[in-house]
Amino acid sequence: MKWRYIVLLFVLLCTGCRGNTSVSEEASFDIVTSFYPVYIFTRNITEGIPDVNVYNITENQAGCIHDYQLSTANMKQIENSDVFIINGAGLEGFMDKILEKEEIDVLDSGEHIELLENRFYDGYNEHIWLSISNAILQVEAIGNGLIARDPAHEQQYRENMQAYIDKLKALRNDLRQELYGYENIEIVTSHDAFSYFAKDFGIEIFDVIERGEDVSPTPKEMSELIAGLKESSVVGIFAEQDASDKLSKMVSDETGIKVYTLDSITSGEADLESYEKKMQENIKRIKESVKSYYEVDA
Repeated sequence: MKWRYIVLLFVLLCTGCRGNTSVSEEASFDIVTSFYPVYIFTRNITEGIPDVNVYNITENQAGCIHDYQLSTANMKQIENSDVFIINGAGLEGFMDKILEKEEIDVLDSGEHIELLENRFYDGYNEHIWLSISNAILQVEAIGNGLIARDPAHEQQYRENMQAYIDKLKALRNDLRQELYGYENIEIVTSHDAFSYFAKDFGIEIFDVIERGEDVSPTPKEMSELIAGLKESSVVGIFAEQDASDKLSKMVSDETGIKVYTLDSITSGEADLESYEKKMQENIKRIKESVKSYYEVDA
């Protein structure tokens, strides 16, 4: 009989070991995102789902991540994830390094978005998230991608995705209503980050001060810009919130056109409603510029 007790003890020990080491690993689904707006979109879709974790590799990065260099820790985190979610549209300049690793599963949230060309150089504008219409498409891509990869949580993903899309659609409608009656709004921006934003709200971008990422205009270009602005009906010069406004102020001094800021939504708090709040603030500043230009009472 003694051998039976030995066998039983061995089975119980093995079962206990499996229970302690494998359950949490099998239940955990780890998502890594490339930068802030994609992180916020993904957090909304995964909110409240147990054992689904979302990490952002560029959480302290201000501004766009065109030239961001992946650290060793970043690569390890991405390699250990179940899926790596990116903005796409060419924004993540480090993707060649990622694609060399066949084991990394990449979900491109911008894959099905119609891209706009850059104004001053070849290629497409990467700032797709600054259109709420595009953000909705990105949320759909992320949600459907997660359902395909983690079908055990399909219902929760689908419910969260639809609830967030409904919020974004309501936001878009509300903000368009905020600008109702303001026609032919023309603005100047510090660089070509807001083309999708402008298209979403019927705003015309008269010109852009910087001809590329951190590329200042030549004296001739600056002179032509100032001359054109003096003959225009531009309501405001808009600098990016997280970037220098030195050139914008120089143009303002020469033209008398006021400087405002727009948030490119590339960094911020880990607040599920941060995208909506920042978009609301952007439209508020557009309205301020129009009212100031036409001296309309608030």
